[in-house]
Amino acid sequence: MSVEITETKGCRRTLNITVPAEDVKNEYSNAISMYKKKVVIPGFRKGKATTKVVEQKFGADLIKDVEQQLIGDAYRKSVDEKELKVVTPIEIKDTVCSLEDGLTFTAVVDVEPEFKMPKYDKISLKPNVAKVDEKEIDTMYDTIIASRAAYNKVEARPAKKEDFMRVSFEGTLNGKPLSELGDAVKRISTRENFWILPEMKDVVPGLDTEMIGVSLDETKDVTITFPKDYAIKEVAGKKVDYKVTLTDLQERVLPEITEEFLESLQVKSVEELRERIKEDIQQRNEGKDHARLIQEIVDYLDKHTKLELPESMVAMEIRQRLQQAVSSFMQQGQTEDNIKDHQEEILKKCEEEGKRAVKLSFILMQVAIDKALEVADEEVEMNIMQMAMQRQMTPEDYKEKVLGGETENVKENILCNKALNAIKDEVLAK
Repeated sequence: MSVEITETKGCRRTLNITVPAEDVKNEYSNAISMYKKKVVIPGFRKGKATTKVVEQKFGADLIKDVEQQLIGDAYRKSVDEKELKVVTPIEIKDTVCSLEDGLTFTAVVDVEPEFKMPKYDKISLKPNVAKVDEKEIDTMYDTIIASRAAYNKVEARPAKKEDFMRVSFEGTLNGKPLSELGDAVKRISTRENFWILPEMKDVVPGLDTEMIGVSLDETKDVTITFPKDYAIKEVAGKKVDYKVTLTDLQERVLPEITEEFLESLQVKSVEELRERIKEDIQQRNEGKDHARLIQEIVDYLDKHTKLELPESMVAMEIRQRLQQAVSSFMQQGQTEDNIKDHQEEILKKCEEEGKRAVKLSFILMQVAIDKALEVADEEVEMNIMQMAMQRQMTPEDYKEKVLGGETENVKENILCNKALNAIKDEVLAK
């Protein structure tokens, strides 16, 4: 067997492989023996048909089987012999196979890039964890108490700031029903008996404030100016007129801070609750600072590393990001027309992020190799369980439907995160 390799472009390699006629003949003989044992030919007992009869009946199939077997074997041997680190087999082409002349074919593959690792020990990192402010503790404390509030029906007074309101509304834009703009504005055009709270800013912004002072069953005309960056572009930066009727009103009644109430929060005192809140905020601040330091490492590695990227890996990464982006937009209520209007912008972003992600994966996997980092099976299973919970799926369904039964990418992601943490620890330890 002989192999000639040419570099097509970047990480693309073309392997011109030749298998001698003697090997083809040997494999052909093996194929005939197998056919004799397995196939049933009229007039012959199983396994007793002659070579000539088998060739006459299965000649084309025999050559095809021989060709496929030898291509697989020769390809694997060629990759091992030339010590190629193949990331994606692209195609097998130009195949010619005969008993007289042997087998020739061309294999096109993408291989791992060769590159010089950046000197990441030169990165300058400065931890800066924000201190916990008492106002933050107060805000979180109030939020926790409010989350346990009860709501009582109100009839004798107008709506106040903290009330739970149920409204029916219909919007118009430039004198025309907002609903005429289609499904994109469906959730903000017309609603019946819709509950709103001050915390709910994702429907019609400011509607809760406009209804303060309105009495039960009263209708009010309001004008809402949508932010310029509002998700639904049909109304972004525009003024929409609404007729809003208050159909139900409930007031928030905060719970009394009793021993029983504190036990429901698994604390014994207000002081303990506030201390726990402080710890949670501290952990959150540490997490933010960790993310900032990791991002600085990522930016450094990206800036100080030059390498060619396998086209196939980049294309796959971009395709996956496009699918995720479209799915996310659809979940946000965006229509296909809205997505098409922004497709160039979406594609550009996915291309930039995709190339960067592939580049960093090679750098970080090399860091993992250099530092002999490993991932235990238990870590992979735990990661899959966490991701499945986020999607409200069982781990088994997540493996099958999202990962396609493959967990290698999960393992690589964990390794890359370990590599980033290892760099961070090494730099901060200096």
